[in-house]
Amino acid sequence: MTFLQVLTAAMPVLAVLLFLVVMRMPASRAMGLSLVLVVGLAWWAWQVPGIQIAASILEGWVISASILIIVFGAIVLLNTLKVSGAIEVIRAGFTQISPDRRVQTVIVGWLFVAFLEGASGFGTPAAIVAPLLLALGFPAMAAVVLALIADSAAVSYGAVGTPVIVGIGQGLVDPTYDEIMQIAVTASTIDLFVASFLPLIMVLILTRFFGENKSWREGLGAWKFALLGGFSFTIPALLVAKTLGPEFPAILGGLAGLVMTVIAAKKGFLTPKEVWLFKTDHSEFSANALNEQPPGLALVSGIIL
Repeated sequence: MTFLQVLTAAMPVLAVLLFLVVMRMPASRAMGLSLVLVVGLAWWAWQVPGIQIAASILEGWVISASILIIVFGAIVLLNTLKVSGAIEVIRAGFTQISPDRRVQTVIVGWLFVAFLEGASGFGTPAAIVAPLLLALGFPAMAAVVLALIADSAAVSYGAVGTPVIVGIGQGLVDPTYDEIMQIAVTASTIDLFVASFLPLIMVLILTRFFGENKSWREGLGAWKFALLGGFSFTIPALLVAKTLGPEFPAILGGLAGLVMTVIAAKKGFLTPKEVWLFKTDHSEFSANALNEQPPGLALVSGIIL
């Protein structure tokens, strides 16, 4: 394979990187120019027949439409929560579960992201959880960074197993369902030894880069609850992958983790003794709030939403 062939084969990625990132074009222009460039190179350098190029473009539009429908539903849900005032109810609920921002990071920023990724995928966690964290009082940059980091584990299963079932299923030559299941189990096993520590990393990033004291130590103060949040997702996800297949590890793992961590936070189990807050937090978030008994609404909003 010549250098020209390697370059043109990588052009679908390089063109987007050039127009969108380097030249900072709007996506509406960058993606269109990338399409024209890639089509031209496919026809000229690889001698791809025109009918095959047209079929590929049409297939891409169909796949994009299905993704846009899912993202559109997520945005509609987010706007509905805003207009109806549900965001404030959720904010109050999570605050009553625990005012500690490290605990909220594990429950909302980690487990709720995992649940949303399994339920809908395609950018939904970032579209919903980042604004939700912002509504909870997190700095904008922290909300975005934490949501994206958290999504790096559950994205292995995506929307009801789409990356495994569709991506790998179409990428391999006639794979059996047992082979696809084994891939899902392998991914879950890797998550058990790697992703279980992501909540701790998220908490460390939160306190070091967005806290008043810029401290790693304050993040380590929540290591017990962070590890509880990590393993409460990865262990159920592994069990689900082994028994039910690749469709439900993220959904059921995220839901199981939400239930366990919300109950633990209510009972003060493995939670930090001292409440950690942002500098801009209101004085109502005091250390005594952690010992208050939250109403039933807090548990419902924390688990279901």
